[in-house]
Amino acid sequence: MENQVCLLTYLQSALPAIPINTPPKSGNTTDRAYKASDISNVEIWDDFNLNTIIQSYQNLLVQAQLPPHSMPTSPPRAITGEDSLRSKIWE
Repeated sequence: MENQVCLLTYLQSALPAIPINTPPKSGNTTDRAYKASDISNVEIWDDFNLNTIIQSYQNLLVQAQLPPHSMPTSPPRAITGEDSLRSKIWE
């Protein structure tokens, strides 16, 4: 299996940026029932960091082998709204 990379390397590789076009104005993207002030508590998650993850899962992250990210032959489709973003996330 040539050109394989370990899972740790794979997860640390940055993907190409996704171009974003401003969508036409629509009233369908805001839910007035929720607002930023509804968030009452935000905390730092100290245990969620690279050192803790490596300490817990190093064997798996190093032993699991995957093909490297392949570079697309053409630019990715632009994201123009919520539906196209949702579609991209679920690919």
